Amino acid sequence: MKLHVISFDVPWPANYGGVIDVYNRLEALNDNGVELILHAFDYGRGPSKELHEICSEVHYYKRKNKAIGLLKKGPMITSTRASKKLLSRLQEDDYPILFEGQHTTAFLGHPSLVDRKKLVRIHNIEHEYYLSLNKGSSSSGKAIYFKREAAKLNRHETVLKNADKLLCITPKDTEYYQSKYGNATYLPVAIKCKENTAPKKALKPYILYHGNLSISENINAAMWLLESICPNVDHDFIFAGKDPVSELKQTISRQSNVSLIDNPSEELMDQLINNAEAHVFHTTQSTGIKIKLLNALCSAAPIFCNDIMVNGTGLNDVCIVHNDSEQYLKALKDYLNERERSDLIERKKVLEDFSYHSHAKKLTGFLQ
Repeated sequence: MKLHVISFDVPWPANYGGVIDVYNRLEALNDNGVELILHAFDYGRGPSKELHEICSEVHYYKRKNKAIGLLKKGPMITSTRASKKLLSRLQEDDYPILFEGQHTTAFLGHPSLVDRKKLVRIHNIEHEYYLSLNKGSSSSGKAIYFKREAAKLNRHETVLKNADKLLCITPKDTEYYQSKYGNATYLPVAIKCKENTAPKKALKPYILYHGNLSISENINAAMWLLESICPNVDHDFIFAGKDPVSELKQTISRQSNVSLIDNPSEELMDQLINNAEAHVFHTTQSTGIKIKLLNALCSAAPIFCNDIMVNGTGLNDVCIVHNDSEQYLKALKDYLNERERSDLIERKKVLEDFSYHSHAKKLTGFLQ
């Protein structure tokens, strides 16, 4: 079996949520004998030899100028990825096509592809995601852009009716797309829980928050934790992640029980996750699923979060969920005093749906 995969970004290194989902899917499909022809839009990450180890072909395309994309009638995230070279390569054979996200669907409804099997991975309900970015933006210019892009994405969304299957990342998204287009199915993220084989670092017991510390959603979450939770708990916290902004660095430096590990290696991040006493999360954006949450579930430590973090994911029962900061704080303190462990049997049962084997089996079934 051969498959074209169109990725919105170069999916290596797999170091943020969207590309982790793409890369894990490529690896799972390769492990199950699918020959992959990868098409990736490169806007800064560069070519990767690691991708050639799991794909028979890798083609890179330069993403078009964003300023020009803003002037197009369609969404900027799709119009800047409408490559004629890509379309020409897709027309050379009749293999199935997997479009990674609405971002890559510029040619989903193209007449030359009408008889092809076409699958779309749904990472978010994109227009809802952009509306949430609009509400959370502190810049009026960005807020206007997010609102306009949300309207464009909402209009453009009808192209998804041309897909044979929409592979949705959460049950909530599946319900939405199925009601609109009748071609949606739930395909959980593929994750690989890693055993903690590295030597244990000489760290005091700690509570962990991790994520990409350069994006607004995670910055806001980290600031909430630093203001509402960390100063009120007599315990060490570690914040770890990619490219922390200066605001976070300064806030963390003022708190004696909080330390920062910026840009940890993959090995160190795995160790931090596996050795944490507890994981703390928070978000104000109910979109998609947070892969950092799934990675934390692979550990034995309890997970504290608000309900938006797990809304529509089916993971509520394996997390300790509180919205009010006082209730969140009390639950965390109660755990630290009593050390009642999570129900690992229930957690493992939930994680079975996210296994590589299950993911690849479902996806190859759709291709056949």
